[in-house]
Amino acid sequence: MKWNGKTCSGYPFGGMLVEGLQRAASEANLSGKNWRLPKVKELGSLIDTSQPNLAIDLTVFPETPNDQMWSSSPYALDAFFGWAVHFYYGSSYYTYLEDIAMMRLVRE
Repeated sequence: MKWNGKTCSGYPFGGMLVEGLQRAASEANLSGKNWRLPKVKELGSLIDTSQPNLAIDLTVFPETPNDQMWSSSPYALDAFFGWAVHFYYGSSYYTYLEDIAMMRLVRE
């Protein structure tokens, strides 16, 4: 999805964690800017459980998918897991690296 000046448009990119890391590197190469997946604490800071239908403020983050999103944070106890944040449930958790999740790239 891309910001068009008023809202986000297009379709969210989803895939395994390795695909998200590749997508960030590809965007960085195309734009010349430093894109990356956020750390789990960065994503978790967006959780807003006061929202009625989704645990993120849709006025600030319009069109956010009702799904889990990958972070770049590894799960220290097992190399086959990584951290994700779910913006419907408002929680952070670890999951298999082969699971499918959405990607929210951030620029440094």
